[in-house]
Amino acid sequence: ADRPAYLTKACAGDHELRARVNQMLAVSAEAEAFITDLLERWKPATAHNRYRGCHAFFRWLVEEGEIRDNPMERMKPPRLPEEPPPVLREVELRALLVACERDKAFAGRRDEAILRVFMDTGARRGEVLNLSLADVDLEQGLLRVTGKCRRSRKLPTLDHRNSPGEHPGGADVSLAA
Repeated sequence: ADRPAYLTKACAGDHELRARVNQMLAVSAEAEAFITDLLERWKPATAHNRYRGCHAFFRWLVEEGEIRDNPMERMKPPRLPEEPPPVLREVELRALLVACERDKAFAGRRDEAILRVFMDTGARRGEVLNLSLADVDLEQGLLRVTGKCRRSRKLPTLDHRNSPGEHPGGADVSLAA
């Protein structure tokens, strides 16, 4: 294994240290090759998840005293490109609403209400999932949601008392035909 000159000099008289350094460099090279192979065959997110798993495993081995040094300690994780989430087009949103409106039972009305909350507020799935009646302020046109890190925030909703499609804040948020 290739090693920097300073390591060669530092290990000159210590055979045990030299063996440990060579072993660690070999494991580091294998780990890097493993991640590189993953990046060639899988999505970056998969390679990143495997990197995190390997890194945690080696950290655990150090904590348990099975190895002295983490061979992945100085290895950088694979970069994850920022990909915007897929977004439904207006035609697709209308089709969902029409499907809900056809179902006059409780499930259809519930599904339409949930879809409209998502469309009107931009709330996250987990935030909508945890909504209760106490979180709805119809007078102010606000929803109180609890999101990431248990942070509470208020989201404006479409106020049906104003003209269609007009939000109290002035933005046009309707999907009216």
